[in-house]
Amino acid sequence: MRTIYSIIYKRRQQLNYTQSYVGLKLRLSQKQYSRIESGETKLKLNDFVRLCKVLDLNPCEVLEEAHLGEGCRDCEKLKKLTIQEAELVQLKEKCETLVIVLKSMDKIRAS
Repeated sequence: MRTIYSIIYKRRQQLNYTQSYVGLKLRLSQKQYSRIESGETKLKLNDFVRLCKVLDLNPCEVLEEAHLGEGCRDCEKLKKLTIQEAELVQLKEKCETLVIVLKSMDKIRAS
């Protein structure tokens, strides 16, 4: 089973971020951040959320991957919102395409 710390470590490696860089973003020294990543220092919830932002991770997905967020109502709400946001983006793109087509048709009619 993967831990939050191993997920965070792997993501930092994927982004080619140093511990110093992530620590700087969190206003921590490299040593302080290293202790968080190794699990020596407990990660507070607000720090966890900030760290997820720095690493471009979804906190709920990290918790689920670590098998800690199963059945979490907030995670389920976030998933639904994310799906709805994606659907809205697709709808907006379709509307923008339709507007372009209608404008083109108006130009053709005006010619």
